[in-house]
Amino acid sequence: MDIYNDILSDGLIKSIDIYKFERKMAMETSKWRTTSLAERPPYGYVFVDLTSYDETSPLPYDDVIDAMKVLLTRANTLGWFMSLGMVSTDSNTIKFKKIEDLATIKDRTIYEIRLQCEPKYDYEVFDISDMPQYMYHVTDQKYVPKIMKIGLTPRSKQKHSNHPDRIYLLDGTDGIDDILSGGLGDHIEKIALLKIDKSKLSSKIKFYVDPQFPVKGVYTYTNIPSNSIEVITDY
Repeated sequence: MDIYNDILSDGLIKSIDIYKFERKMAMETSKWRTTSLAERPPYGYVFVDLTSYDETSPLPYDDVIDAMKVLLTRANTLGWFMSLGMVSTDSNTIKFKKIEDLATIKDRTIYEIRLQCEPKYDYEVFDISDMPQYMYHVTDQKYVPKIMKIGLTPRSKQKHSNHPDRIYLLDGTDGIDDILSGGLGDHIEKIALLKIDKSKLSSKIKFYVDPQFPVKGVYTYTNIPSNSIEVITDY
């Protein structure tokens, strides 16, 4: 459903188009180079891969830090940010959310850095009448009693990547396995599926495209009341 605006803006500040961002993040110096790949365009995210100049030699730690500072500064000026980073070393692959997290691998051999970048400014869903009446939210069963008392509230706990506090929703149940395998499942002991009736929500609520799941996923910064929520137990 193509119901989203194609310009992200906040006053005179806006995130540039995903394809332009992909091109502008491709850089090369005498020490390192980057390649970029747009995922799930036009509302998705971009992988920026940092490797050595010949793409096979290890990357010195100081070069990695310098390169990331350049790349993240450039991303910021283009209206994008790193939501998640992954570094491949001689022993394993490590996820990180900020440059400071890499201090723990200073003595490791680094081969590649992958930055997952997303727009800083939200793609608003302007015509919510095109959204289905029922939306779905995945959580842990241990949170259900509290949710049914106070509703769903934006939160940052257990986030797979680096974002402001949000409530994530799907427009159907067929995307649940994707989000669980995408990292959310690592933080849930027992799955609870919540069904939200859109007709019981405030007419002023705003939804935005989820870059991770731009076809089926949205998020909001607004609390969702408990009287609009039904617990589905047979998933």
